[in-house]
Amino acid sequence: MTFTPNVEILLDAITRRKIPERIPNYEPYYNEKTVTKVIGKPFPEGPYTTKEACRNMIRLVIEYYLTIRSDIISIMLNGPSLPMKREEERTDKEKRDYLTQRDIPTIFNRADYNNYPWPKEGEMKLSDADRLMLETVREMVPQGMGIMVSRSGIFEMMNYMTGYENFCYLLKDDPGLLDEFANRFGEINLKIFAEVAQYDFVNILHMGDDIAYRGGTLVSPELLRKWLFPWMKKYTGIAHKNGKVFTYHSDGNFKAVAEDIIQSGVDGKQAFEEVSYSVIDFKKDYGDRISVLGGIDVDLMARLSEKELRRYVRKVLEICAPGGGYTVGSGNTFATYIPIENYMAMLDEAEAFM
Repeated sequence: MTFTPNVEILLDAITRRKIPERIPNYEPYYNEKTVTKVIGKPFPEGPYTTKEACRNMIRLVIEYYLTIRSDIISIMLNGPSLPMKREEERTDKEKRDYLTQRDIPTIFNRADYNNYPWPKEGEMKLSDADRLMLETVREMVPQGMGIMVSRSGIFEMMNYMTGYENFCYLLKDDPGLLDEFANRFGEINLKIFAEVAQYDFVNILHMGDDIAYRGGTLVSPELLRKWLFPWMKKYTGIAHKNGKVFTYHSDGNFKAVAEDIIQSGVDGKQAFEEVSYSVIDFKKDYGDRISVLGGIDVDLMARLSEKELRRYVRKVLEICAPGGGYTVGSGNTFATYIPIENYMAMLDEAEAFM
């Protein structure tokens, strides 16, 4: 069956303006290795700073998103240059797959912070590569397919810059420095979201900001209420003023700040796992006030047989789909270790449910 994208169906679900005619799939991230695995073609090498390089990459990503029956293509924005030692290490180590947030902090203390080459006022904007990517996507996107743009969040960037262990020391040694960090990253993201919201062909603004783990939030809810949510309210305001929707991703058990997420104006929350805060529980708790995006547990998608997975997906759909405000999708992202047949079985169950 040929899939025909229709971003309005996805927007119906996320905005809860009407019950969509089908349950759409929402995957705000893609993994290059998963794209290669699903499509069977090598992912083009970056950097994507020329028209030809952008087209080669976007062509493959569009094919991938159509294959997983998505109504949108997702683009990650870089924004101004924020050099990090962890990224230098990633290059030096020949594409090391993963770096922990302890690896090679860039900023240890206030002196490092003051000496860092922060972007100046006029530099807090989309990069030339961002603009080239957006314009190329606009030219290539199929009829009916929407465009989502994503930025890393405030708390996540603070951790990347300091390393989580050093971040914890700073909480005691120089908490004011972390306040400055949060406001600086908050302002950079504000400028980026304000600029990209002007593109009439962009439908969704998205921010990924991992603030929690299995046991709860990584720092106290009070700190997140100071550092993150006032800025997030500004981001959602920009999105809504320009006719866009705003979605948010965080892993882990975020129960302590679920109300804060909703009060900030977020249209849809993505990322759930059974061992921390299941999608079913979140739907029961807050599904009448915010859309619930994805939530099919990644661990179960990887480990269950196809028959067992289908049974689990039907259970989620029976609770989450009625009344709208729900999209199917993984609890985090289509990871490389998820069998393709299991992911497609999830989509088949969502299609059959309606």
